[in-house]
Amino acid sequence: MEPDRAQAIRTLRRDREVLENGTRMLRLAESGACTLFEPAAHGRPCGCLVHRTRGHAALPSACRHFPRVFLRDAHSIRLSLSHYCPTAASLLFADEPLCIAEAPAVLVPRGDREGLDATGALPPLLHPGMLMDPASYAEWEARSVAALAEAVPPEEALARIAASAERLRSWTPASVPLPEAVRRACDETGDALPALSSDRLAAAWLAEEAFASVLAGLSVDEAPLDVDADRCFVTRPWPAFAAPVRRYLAGRLFGSWVAYQGEGLRTVVASVACALAVLRIEAARVCADASRLLDAALLTEAVRRTDLLLVHKADRQILAGRLSRVEQR
Repeated sequence: MEPDRAQAIRTLRRDREVLENGTRMLRLAESGACTLFEPAAHGRPCGCLVHRTRGHAALPSACRHFPRVFLRDAHSIRLSLSHYCPTAASLLFADEPLCIAEAPAVLVPRGDREGLDATGALPPLLHPGMLMDPASYAEWEARSVAALAEAVPPEEALARIAASAERLRSWTPASVPLPEAVRRACDETGDALPALSSDRLAAAWLAEEAFASVLAGLSVDEAPLDVDADRCFVTRPWPAFAAPVRRYLAGRLFGSWVAYQGEGLRTVVASVACALAVLRIEAARVCADASRLLDAALLTEAVRRTDLLLVHKADRQILAGRLSRVEQR
């Protein structure tokens, strides 16, 4: 938390902040809620104490931007959401077509777009040693989101995306133009991958890499997949939630920082597969805690826990580096 914001909060309630590893952070209640959140009372609506008394400008940077996640490159600003936000998580269950849309101005305020700034960076890598151009990457990204919009199991959609990335890796500048190669790679069907099978995409090591990338000083409840809980509570109802899971994966693919932090398309695919692997772990965990089959409420909680890890607690540069090992397989 920024020093000036910390001082403003300290003048309101000194007990609302905590010092961790030299960094001032907002204290959380035992429930995990922010202690600056005020419930509705005496005709006053619920809301943030700082925002109510000091205004938007006094909010810490993380609070001003949450749940928006920005990626800025030389050609566009991509906006995705952290599904740790309950409202963002609830949107996964919307009965509307999944697509890339123009963001309303209220979501993209001028001068308040903190995120990954790649405006001066080279374009995303196709694979180590081979750059893509921004338009071709955007085409692959859009077609991958479209694959996640199809009414298929999320694992199948992810395998199709991985197959397109694998086919595209064989492109050379001496062949067809790269935009045409992207279209062909995404339209082709057939055998997928010699390097990354659908089983490997869901392998436990992906989740292990995420847990291992957590920033120093932040706590995380690391755990492998509880196979028994998954079989008892998740496996049977899982197909009924294919649509919200695909939407969630699309949110982790679109505007992915890994495109610039990693070493190729395989790494981008691996990051989405990592999100799916962690989500399955968290789904089994919340179902076991509740002793009931997966339902919309439990899946929402599992999604929130997954993005708490991947978006807020993990060092995404470190995670991208770890996942980039798939480029050598």
